[in-house]
Amino acid sequence: MNNIVLKYMHSVQKWLCISILLAGSMVQAQNITEYESKGAYLLNFYRYVTWPTPDNTLQIGVIGNDDFVVLLEKIAKEINLANINKSVHKVSLSDDLAQFQLIFVSNIKQDELEKLLKQLENKDILTVGDNIDNFCEMGGIINFSPKGSEKRFEINNPAALKAGLKISSKLLTLAKLTVTDTGKLNIKN
Repeated sequence: MNNIVLKYMHSVQKWLCISILLAGSMVQAQNITEYESKGAYLLNFYRYVTWPTPDNTLQIGVIGNDDFVVLLEKIAKEINLANINKSVHKVSLSDDLAQFQLIFVSNIKQDELEKLLKQLENKDILTVGDNIDNFCEMGGIINFSPKGSEKRFEINNPAALKAGLKISSKLLTLAKLTVTDTGKLNIKN
């Protein structure tokens, strides 16, 4: 065979290998469940939030979704957060929540949510809702959007600031809805 044909065949082989690798990655990405994605987001939120008293511990409390605790524990082991000790716990409203840096809230009654957000108000705890109606408007900090939404979450930055948390502008840029410092809603499409 001449050199031109060999070069062409070599190019086709490279392209084919790249295509197979990409196709495998896409199939693997399509197999990620909604809660696996939310778990990865939760751990990555930690990277983009600054706490007033940073340390090397991330304790996550989960309220209202027992199955998510086991999955989140697995994800926490897989995601590396440079020298951060991570732990995940099932918690309830009656527990002492002050030890947690992040509380994930799912499947909660409205009156319980109001009580929880009042209890955590002005504490340096990142509250994250699982697509809960009016979560940010009620004082929650981050709320996941419905599945299939263009923007995956909304942020209440004034609530974060009141809690002593500084959310990176990179994370704020990705949010669907932010509550401004004046309390005005800023909805991004």
